Amino acid sequence: MKITRATLNYSEWLHARFMKLPLNDLRTKTLPDRSVTVLNRWWKTDFATLQARRPHPDWPNLIDFPHYGLPARTVWFGGKQRTFSNADNYAHPE
Repeated sequence: MKITRATLNYSEWLHARFMKLPLNDLRTKTLPDRSVTVLNRWWKTDFATLQARRPHPDWPNLIDFPHYGLPARTVWFGGKQRTFSNADNYAHPE
């Protein structure tokens, strides 16, 4: 039996699905059964100091999945945003 906090479970799910992480195929096939929003904050390796910039430009600051048939989106602070239509949200990634 897997025992993981729901918050970590949903966070992993959104990261795997919307960032298309290669080692987590199971999480990319379906979507959570509820609305989830993840706000990423980037820390240095001492785990106490906040980084001024994200470690990789492809990693979003915010992943928002509102469920209820609304479009999901990934957001990079500074203006970049990617919106996933309902068809994109529910289609299995190729």
